[in-house]
Amino acid sequence: SIRILTDDLKVPPESSEDGKLYTIAPIDLFKMIDQQFEVVNALEMERSLHTLAMSVSNVLEEYCEHAHEAVTERWNDLQIDHICAQVNNASRCVHCCASLLEELEKKLPPELLDNVELGMVGDKFADVGKNGCESLAKVIVSDLIP
Repeated sequence: SIRILTDDLKVPPESSEDGKLYTIAPIDLFKMIDQQFEVVNALEMERSLHTLAMSVSNVLEEYCEHAHEAVTERWNDLQIDHICAQVNNASRCVHCCASLLEELEKKLPPELLDNVELGMVGDKFADVGKNGCESLAKVIVSDLIP
C-alpha cells in the first residue's frame, strides 16, 4: 500500500464535479477490495469472508499510516493541492470503511466481526483528514512568513 500512495503523490490530483480535489489511489484500492469481496461472497464461506475482512483491515490500516505520515511528516514536500486531496481522500476512506463494515455486519456473526478493525481504521482515516487540515494551516502560515 505504500507503493500505491507513493505513486499516487506523483500524479496531479483530479477535481470532482463539486470542485473537491482527490487522487485515484483510494478509489482503486477500494475497487480492488470490492472485487475480492465479490469473489469470496460467491463462495458463501463465512471463514473465508472473515479472513479477507481481517486482511483488508490490515491493508487499509497500513495505507492509512502512510497517508498519515505524508500529511504530518512530509507536508512541506507536498503541493497544497495534494494535501487537500489527501484530506478529501481520507474523508472518502472513512465512508468506504463504514460501508464495508455495514456490509460485513450483515454477513458475519458478531463473534467473527469482533476482530475486524474497520471501525478503528475509519477513525484513523478521520485523523488523517484532521492532520491534513493542520498541515494546510502550516502551509498557509509558512507562506506568510517573510
